[in-house]
Amino acid sequence: MAKQGNALFADFGAFLGQRSAKAAVSFRGAASEAQAVQAHEWILAGPAETGKTFAALWRLDALLRSTPNARAVFVRKVRADMGGTVLVTWRRVTELRGTPPETYGGAHPEWYGYPNGAQCFVAGMDRPGKVLSGEFDWVYVNQAEELGLDDWETLSTRVTGRGAVTPHPMLFGDCNPGPPSHWILSRPALRVMHSRHEDNPTLWRDGAWTEQGTRTLAILDSLTGVRRERLRFGRWVAAEGVVYEDFDRGVHVVEPFPIPAEWRRFQGDREAIRRQSVIHALEGLLACAKTVPSMP
Repeated sequence: MAKQGNALFADFGAFLGQRSAKAAVSFRGAASEAQAVQAHEWILAGPAETGKTFAALWRLDALLRSTPNARAVFVRKVRADMGGTVLVTWRRVTELRGTPPETYGGAHPEWYGYPNGAQCFVAGMDRPGKVLSGEFDWVYVNQAEELGLDDWETLSTRVTGRGAVTPHPMLFGDCNPGPPSHWILSRPALRVMHSRHEDNPTLWRDGAWTEQGTRTLAILDSLTGVRRERLRFGRWVAAEGVVYEDFDRGVHVVEPFPIPAEWRRFQGDREAIRRQSVIHALEGLLACAKTVPSMP
């Protein structure tokens, strides 16, 4: 879902990136709120193209420019997904501000250095390495709906304030809607700010949709099913017919391996759900080894 959204829709920063580097940037709604919030955990949530990523990165850049020797990291579930998405928006944000930070790592940036000694690192939860073992002033997560609760809580331990130079360490990010059972909606410590298309001044201006806004909404309106509900209207809905809303292929699927003979076997029959019988193997966690159709 997130990858399709990134491929289909230009980011808010893509429009602003076409302007002069001296162009004034203003924020509305949740994007404006994000420029001052000091909650330890917060997320900008909403449909596609509301300017969530641009607003979150603008805040991160402002924090780094104003805090000498601070350390930050921005994270996505898969490191390889960042090159053509969030890092492009990051470059536009820093260029609009004036002098961008120094990039280290060439075509595949590893970190950015500011004149005041502040640093911003790049990492993926699939390849955390040494970066995510350190302490930071701020951690920014792009497409936070891709992360599991374990991922988010692990990152929260990186911004406890130990070794920080800021008085307000934060874990924050942006996300598109997911299923209604997603942990983002039920985590008490997390402040969720909901953005709208009207928050994006390139789409909505002077009480009416701009030319770009009309074009964008026409594309979003052409989507179907759960994709339209989430990316057009910002609704947290599950796909029709989904049995396990929390199922995450990246978390719950592993490469096939021989089941050890000593593992205990269980057979379960879920008559009410798609008439499937399931054979399980158990070692601490329940693992589905095979599914077979029930006999009529």
